[in-house]
Amino acid sequence: MKSRFFIRGNSCLFVARCFFVLLMLGLSSLAQAAVTAHVDRFNISEGETVNLSIEVSGNDSGDPQTAPLQKDFEILSNNHSSSFTIINGSSSSKSVYQLMLRPRHAGALLIPAIRVGSAKTEPIMIQVAKAAVRSSPAGHPSGDLWISMDIAPKQVRVQQQAIITIRVYQSVALNQAQLSEPTAEHAVIERLGDDATYQKRDNGRLWQVTERHYALFPQQSGHIDIQPVQLDGSVLIGGASFFQTAQPIRQRSNALGLEVAGIPDGWKGRDWLPARHLRIEEAWPANSTFKVGEPITRTLTLHADGLTASQLPGFPSELPEHLKAYADKPVLQDEKRADGIHGVRQEKVAIMPMQAGTYILPEITIDWWNTATQQAEQATLPARTFTVIAADHASAAATPPKMPARRAIAPQSVAPSGRTQARVAGVASWWRWLAIISTFGWLLTLGYIAYRRSGGDRDRKNRTTQTASGNLQRAEKAVETACKNNDAKACEQALLQLANLQQTGAPVHSLASLAAGCDEALRSELLKLERLLYASNRADVSGWRGDALLQAFRQTPLLADRQDAEDNSATALPGLYPD
Repeated sequence: MKSRFFIRGNSCLFVARCFFVLLMLGLSSLAQAAVTAHVDRFNISEGETVNLSIEVSGNDSGDPQTAPLQKDFEILSNNHSSSFTIINGSSSSKSVYQLMLRPRHAGALLIPAIRVGSAKTEPIMIQVAKAAVRSSPAGHPSGDLWISMDIAPKQVRVQQQAIITIRVYQSVALNQAQLSEPTAEHAVIERLGDDATYQKRDNGRLWQVTERHYALFPQQSGHIDIQPVQLDGSVLIGGASFFQTAQPIRQRSNALGLEVAGIPDGWKGRDWLPARHLRIEEAWPANSTFKVGEPITRTLTLHADGLTASQLPGFPSELPEHLKAYADKPVLQDEKRADGIHGVRQEKVAIMPMQAGTYILPEITIDWWNTATQQAEQATLPARTFTVIAADHASAAATPPKMPARRAIAPQSVAPSGRTQARVAGVASWWRWLAIISTFGWLLTLGYIAYRRSGGDRDRKNRTTQTASGNLQRAEKAVETACKNNDAKACEQALLQLANLQQTGAPVHSLASLAAGCDEALRSELLKLERLLYASNRADVSGWRGDALLQAFRQTPLLADRQDAEDNSATALPGLYPD
């Protein structure tokens, strides 16, 4: 018994000693864990990459926390490898993290301390030089990737279309390439159509060329800078071998400048429409004689090369007396082509003559500015004459329609029996009562539905009225605030918002269109403000005083009472004014 106890006691002591040794080894390994970081280059240029290596020796207690790098760098790739060795009974482990970084901007950039578990690396400072100005022989493409950006024409007027053409020349195969969009302050830029791809031999090399077009509409006069576009992608290295790697590549285009002139001082048109070409089309029924009460469908279409559909004004809706008009909602369409935008505005109206006679629809004239000849022109639709005759209802009612002659039917020789007559009478009476009950039930159902709908409509109408009232009050307050602060642009925006809340016709986009519905005092102040905002010389905008406009705004309504047809004819410089 003693011997067995002694053996067991020795065994327990041996296990305890082993556990102690293993614990010491683990603590020693933990204590020896270390984290270091280094880069392959300390001086780079914009668009280049730098490799950051993070080595973790000893106990690996987690992945590096790379979030602090996102402030000044893009992390293009993150690879991890690890190893474990035992030499003469001594074990060691090592993990290596390889990060490819691209600086977001030039300057002295700090790679901050990266935390790995409870340890962290030392910060590293690198220098990123400004990218050199591109140069190539006579402007020809060079290197393996080249981007050019051109604009035509180089001098335009405010809201006139200019075409930006971007060409990407490449002599290497790109992988997952992405091209940024051109940007410019105080301008609206829209992409045109699909890309064109072709080959071109230039500077002694054969290039694969991708061509892309944009339409630019400047919103104010002066000089506009168009920022370079940038292409980010990668190039496969390793030829046709299995071990291909993707090397990131970045290239930027040249920058552009555009000179923008204001509206000509002698411009007399109601709307400013700079275009290459503008025309009016009309669709009218084939006949020229109609009857009273018979609707006449008239379709007017305005086409403009170099303008968007939202820039095109509505057609005037003046009609002679005894004619009523019922207009559909305008149809706006932009056709985006390689040479620019072709805007189309179509308005369809049903004209209802209420009295016989001869009517003349007035001539329609729209002033526009020819950007090719730099002269003012007019698009004209000639006046249209048609005749309305009375509907001959009386003569139609005096002559009754002829009925076909009925063939006489000889009476049958055998009269029906009394039992048959009683059965027929009973069936007819039963169907009569069934029809009366069914009709009464349907009437009750329809009445209940109409009652429920009228109640819901009243609730919705009340909620809509309350919301509209609150919006109007806020818009009026915004006008007064802008006038008191002498903020011309904010005043314009607040006035247009208030005008569109007060009327339900076509939206109002310009102060000139808004002024048409105001009295003389307020109209004069609105036109002064618009000339100040969009004239060629904008130096006086900061000195604008809103006292006179505020006084006229408080004394008179913003919009005079006009018919719906006149509201539909209100014109605007649509959608291209900056917010």
